[in-house]
Amino acid sequence: MALTYRLREGILHFFTVADVEFQEGTNILEAGLQAAASAEPDTKWQLLFDIRESSENRSGPELHFIAMVIGEHRSILSGSCAIVVAQPLHYGLGRMFGEYLKYYSMDTAVFHEIEAAERWLTERLRLVTSCQPSS
Repeated sequence: MALTYRLREGILHFFTVADVEFQEGTNILEAGLQAAASAEPDTKWQLLFDIRESSENRSGPELHFIAMVIGEHRSILSGSCAIVVAQPLHYGLGRMFGEYLKYYSMDTAVFHEIEAAERWLTERLRLVTSCQPSS
């Protein structure tokens, strides 16, 4: 029953184990986003949610609220969010969450393997930075 986060190489990585109370999880999400903004102010962070060890079953309104929290911090984010799952239920919830994040111009993909998620984020970052004008 824990949600933790790590900042590493431009990725704000959240890990969920067991079931996390909704308000506690929202507070930790907010803390992680604030830590990312403070750690490297010029970095556009990518999001990675590893919920393979989660036993949660979030409702649509809860997922929508989580997306709104992320949307409030959109200015520090790259626009990419990867979700790693182990269960079919979480795959579906991840896809639904991605639909909520579209409102904030976030692209989301759901994976079964952490390596695939990290590759996708790396490729997305490469595409975004190659499209930016050089100074």
